[in-house]
Amino acid sequence: MLNAADSRLKQHLASLDRSAQLALDCAAASIADNAQTQSDVEAIGKRLEDQKNRLQSRKEIIEVFIREIPPSCPPRHR
Repeated sequence: MLNAADSRLKQHLASLDRSAQLALDCAAASIADNAQTQSDVEAIGKRLEDQKNRLQSRKEIIEVFIREIPPSCPPRHR
């Protein structure tokens, strides 16, 4: 009887160890996914900042163009 109980205990502990290892693997994979997502967010943030800077430059060019239009041309309204 003692051997049967000992055997069941060993099986239970082995199963528990496998479950714990699987949980650990899942947590590690989630941490890696989180790091990749963080990297993606940072890259998107940089792209947005670059785009904002390009748009600001274009806006400034258009403003200079508008200031250089001779005053005899009245502004058009839509």
